[in-house]
Amino acid sequence: MSSYSLKKLSVPFATPLSEKLKEGCKIIIHGTVRSHIEDTFEVEFLVGGNVALHLSFQFHHEGNHLILNSISEGNWGVEKKVKNPLHEGDEFHLTIQVSAKHYNIELLGKPLAEFKHRIPFDTVQAVGVKGGVELKSVQFQGFPFATTWDENAHGKNSYEGYGTSSYTPPVGKTVMQIAQLAMIMDKNLLNQQLAATNEKL
Repeated sequence: MSSYSLKKLSVPFATPLSEKLKEGCKIIIHGTVRSHIEDTFEVEFLVGGNVALHLSFQFHHEGNHLILNSISEGNWGVEKKVKNPLHEGDEFHLTIQVSAKHYNIELLGKPLAEFKHRIPFDTVQAVGVKGGVELKSVQFQGFPFATTWDENAHGKNSYEGYGTSSYTPPVGKTVMQIAQLAMIMDKNLLNQQLAATNEKL
């Protein structure tokens, strides 16, 4: 299976996607929970100022939890809470796979949670990681890879400063406008493919 990997990454970290998410895409995050630094680390799928998927791994004396949520037009959705099996110092592989109706989240190869899509997954523009974690790699699988993936030439929106106090989310379109734009892009791509096929006939 074709894949693209980023390695030796500093946290906080954010990288725009070179291609849109589609069903079957996987993003695999390899890291280690940092000890006695922060009591949480977060993984987010970013859509301008919106967050299509927010995963917050929390470490507290009363118990470790994973909070799943989203942010749309500045408003948090209803959070979902499951048990967080990680502990300080643990090394992990976190896999997020896109399905038609939800994200499948696996930890160390075992199902951990599902999160129903609240924002269309094909509008996701970037992946961000912040908090108390050492990031070893982020791997992207299941994308068409029809274009060159280059960490210095991603996307249209800038997520510079993500995870810092000075971060200002890109000023973008509303979720509905982004979804409509994604549909137009799909239609244009289909027309280009049909035109190329007709030229060969």
